[in-house]
Amino acid sequence: MTPWPDTIPSPLVRAQVNADPRSETTEMEGGWIRRRRQHVEPRIVWDVEWNLVADQFALFEDFFKDSLANGSLPFALYMLGGFKQMVFADADYFYTRTDNLVNVSASLEQVAPTNWILASGSWDDEGNWDDDEEWNDS
Repeated sequence: MTPWPDTIPSPLVRAQVNADPRSETTEMEGGWIRRRRQHVEPRIVWDVEWNLVADQFALFEDFFKDSLANGSLPFALYMLGGFKQMVFADADYFYTRTDNLVNVSASLEQVAPTNWILASGSWDDEGNWDDDEEWNDS
């Protein structure tokens, strides 16, 4: 999994939304009604924003386009005292520019519980990513 780059600050959290597991109801041609769960785990969506200078925004765009395949791949982000596996909801973000300051807002979906990160590496005590370790699920 791709770690969040050190050159871009962590986001400011505006809100967190928890969506309970829910079912989808479909009426069949014969009149029978079928219910299927859309997802088992609750969805956790974070509304976040970054205040970046133009150089940081250029790095953000490159990271989003190249490393995250236009926002479709998950990444490891240190946020609110722990690492979380996140993905951009709808693979999108929005921004406004004022002089040299760029305000970026996005919704991030947490794709794994807060204490579980699937990664081919780990973070050391100084916050650097180490790719040499085996899969870490603790």
